[in-house]
Amino acid sequence: MIHWKKRLKRSKDYSLKPVQDLGKMTKIIVKALEIARPRRIINKGWGGLRTLAKPKILYIYLTTAPMIGSSAVVHHGGAGMTAAGLKATCPTAIVPFFGDQPFWEDQVHGRGVGPPTIPVDQFGLQKLVDASNFMMKPELPSNC
Repeated sequence: MIHWKKRLKRSKDYSLKPVQDLGKMTKIIVKALEIARPRRIINKGWGGLRTLAKPKILYIYLTTAPMIGSSAVVHHGGAGMTAAGLKATCPTAIVPFFGDQPFWEDQVHGRGVGPPTIPVDQFGLQKLVDASNFMMKPELPSNC
């Protein structure tokens, strides 16, 4: 536990805070999916992401999402989601909000199983597209 606390103190400043505009975040996610083109699952969870009227791409809104069979995952970086994604050998991109989430992002990126973090206050279309492209590298699943 002491090592974990010291590591967090050395971590980057993630400006941990809640998302101010969930509608905007939803639109960024959907636009990134349109650019990336593969099929995606959007797990609405408890975060309050908005449902869009007529999607231009194939994606599914779920309240829970299995990761087995997925090629990559993007999530908040909680211990449970991180463990589930890596157990399913999914390259993982993390958008940390608070708590231990920056720690798990450091672990994921440091071990070569995901792109650099996307701090929630810097979340944007290009960062999400770049993270998606990074996770499509063929060697990443074997690192998981």
